Amino acid sequence: MTIFYKKLIINPIIVIYLMITAYIIHYTVTLSAFIETQNIIFRLLPLEVGIPEKA
Repeated sequence: MTIFYKKLIINPIIVIYLMITAYIIHYTVTLSAFIETQNIIFRLLPLEVGIPEKA
């Protein structure tokens, strides 16, 4: 019976932990993707400005 009660207590904690970790992973992935897109935009802007200077 004690093992059963321990499992009942542990399971919600595991579920909450997994949900939090999944949310953090999702947030970091979206944030990194947003930063990558900004980096690509900032890399493309100097190229567009730099091409006329070279020519």
